[in-house]
Amino acid sequence: MKVLNSGKALVLAALAVFSLNFAYAQPANDACANAIALSCGQTVTGNTATATNDVAPLCTGIAPQGKGVWYTITGTGGAITLSTCSTATLFDTQISVYTGACTALTCVAANNNDGACTSGGAYPAGRKSTVTFNSVFGTVYRILVAGTVSASGAFSLSVTCAVAPPPNDACANSILVACGSTTTGSTVGSTADAVGSCGGFTLNTAGGVWYRVVGNGGMITVSLCGSGYDTKLGVFTGTCGALTCVTGDDDTCDPGLQSVVTFSSTAGTTYLILVTGFSTNTGSFTMNVTCAAPPAPVCNCTNTTSFGTATAGTTNAPVTISTCNFPSEFATINNAVAGNTYTFTSSVGTDFLTVRQGTSGGTALGCGTTPLTVTATANGPLFLHISLSSACNTLASGCRTTTVTCSSCSGPNGGPDCAAATAITCGGSVSGTTVGGTTLPALGTCTTALNTAPGKWHTFTSATSQVVTLTTCNATGFDTKLGVFTGTCGNLSCLVGNDDATCTFSGLRSTVTFTATGGVTYLIYVTGFGTATGSYVLSATCVSTLVGQDNELAEAFETQTVSNELNVGELFPNPVANTNVSVKINAPEEAIARVNIFDNMGRAVRTMETELYSGANTVELNLDQLATGTYFVAIQVGKETVRRKLLIMRP
Repeated sequence: MKVLNSGKALVLAALAVFSLNFAYAQPANDACANAIALSCGQTVTGNTATATNDVAPLCTGIAPQGKGVWYTITGTGGAITLSTCSTATLFDTQISVYTGACTALTCVAANNNDGACTSGGAYPAGRKSTVTFNSVFGTVYRILVAGTVSASGAFSLSVTCAVAPPPNDACANSILVACGSTTTGSTVGSTADAVGSCGGFTLNTAGGVWYRVVGNGGMITVSLCGSGYDTKLGVFTGTCGALTCVTGDDDTCDPGLQSVVTFSSTAGTTYLILVTGFSTNTGSFTMNVTCAAPPAPVCNCTNTTSFGTATAGTTNAPVTISTCNFPSEFATINNAVAGNTYTFTSSVGTDFLTVRQGTSGGTALGCGTTPLTVTATANGPLFLHISLSSACNTLASGCRTTTVTCSSCSGPNGGPDCAAATAITCGGSVSGTTVGGTTLPALGTCTTALNTAPGKWHTFTSATSQVVTLTTCNATGFDTKLGVFTGTCGNLSCLVGNDDATCTFSGLRSTVTFTATGGVTYLIYVTGFGTATGSYVLSATCVSTLVGQDNELAEAFETQTVSNELNVGELFPNPVANTNVSVKINAPEEAIARVNIFDNMGRAVRTMETELYSGANTVELNLDQLATGTYFVAIQVGKETVRRKLLIMRP
């Protein structure tokens, strides 16, 4: 017998152990925590032979589970299908889909045997698995591919995602477009709409998407010319549940199979636009909306009841004509100057105004919905006639405040004290008194009247763009008012003002907040209500905005930082008109989301916080008081930030 020496024996023993360990190495995704991420359209292969048994909730229809491996996929908002139906699958598989953390899994869907599978090969087709489930956008789904009881082996797993419908698939989710806009989109994945025919064209055979445009009183043209498939168009008024056909089209573009419509619009009316296809055609399109200028209004309105007088201002400070004009009266504005431009404004935004010159029934300088701007052609009085509409409808009641502003005039003069204004800085305070100060009748109104009591001037200059709050809430001994102006002491322009703010010790003190532009000097006027005077302390606090970062604002908002678990959807609807917007956030755990909205100058215009639960959340963003324009939304969860672009288009 040949005896191996001890050195060889040790080497052979080590090789045996190595071979044994190699043969039984577990798959990298054996544990739920090590799941491999999948994507739509992907096919992966794996083997559960050396995997461990998994302790996971048994979903409906699933047999006791044997060895398995884990994957994840992020929801698309549409249906997702997972299948081991392949000749490469060589054992009795079952697929389970879960949400939640690995330690707290919740069943979503599962399948053991796919009776429709025909890809048998070396193993019976009916023992392979296929599962389909409707996913929620941004939600992370955990997938367990395992064997029945003790079954294990090689498999192939395919991922198929149905096309999610466009966000404006339904009429109720129509997207606002503006005159002069160009919009690209697709009807792929959309559903057909039960709208029947419009303009002699059947519009319910192919999937379609919805938009809306607000009429300007002129002719509006909606064109799909140059789009990538055989289109149809329909335009409606009314509500989504009670549509009224305006016009429709199939193949008017020349040349081609695309559609174009032109219709006469009524100012302020919302028109719903359906982009669909011939027969069952769907595809990508480009939609151009053009609006012709409305015809000049006919100025027929002349009221006979006189109420309210004012003297035309010599500065650009608004002058109140009356705090209680009725839409059946005319007001007289004396001392208008030829060549000056005057803007008339009613506090009721739908009022129709007519301005005449010389006499109450004299030549009309202009008419239209408030605000109305006209240019005086002669020195003397102007006459403002107030109606409910261009049809000259009137009512003998219904108070409204009316004002006139000389919009071509220079701003008011701040007087000699303005040039000696003392400065205030961020985080600082200044003390002063209005006793012995000068009353400035020409200062007029800046949100509130500032010309009845003596006042004092201060300045504020910001090095960078930031949100500034000025207040007299601290240690002030009289009923104050505040005004903030841009420009120069000889040509002031009102920015913001305040009379009574909510303060801890008194409701008769004042606070203003505005966004300061870097390098601009603001002039601040402290005065009193009525003829009140006294001592005050003016304080300033500042909060930085995004301006001043190294990258351009828009470029910065094209980037985002997101973990594998935190998923943030798109803002919807976007663009938005008269509603708030929502965003879907899938959070790995409970957290606080801080949302900042910035305008296109990088100025913070809205900040809010909301609590997130673990899993899917829908967060609504309040857009009240935000004007038409481009905004940028920063959503911060913990140390991670996601950025989105938002377009507000007010009708």
